[in-house]
Amino acid sequence: MWNAAKLRFLLSVPLNTVSADSRVMVYPLDRAVTDQGVGLAAIHEMHDRQIVSTALVWQSKGEIVSLLTCDKNITASGFVPIVW
Repeated sequence: MWNAAKLRFLLSVPLNTVSADSRVMVYPLDRAVTDQGVGLAAIHEMHDRQIVSTALVWQSKGEIVSLLTCDKNITASGFVPIVW
């Protein structure tokens, strides 16, 4: 069984490292993301919808966004530019 404090530490180390990289943006799963995801029926997996929804929310804020993925469903959807 995982100790909650140990799990928080294990999650915070990679997140802190990623967050410190200026090329990476961390965005919360908020109402804008969930609302955007409702219209993404072409994306079959819920978590993939959240990823694409977040990218679309960033685009709506004027950011240039590309996803680094080899997921065939995300790539085939054509919703966001893909780097792979």
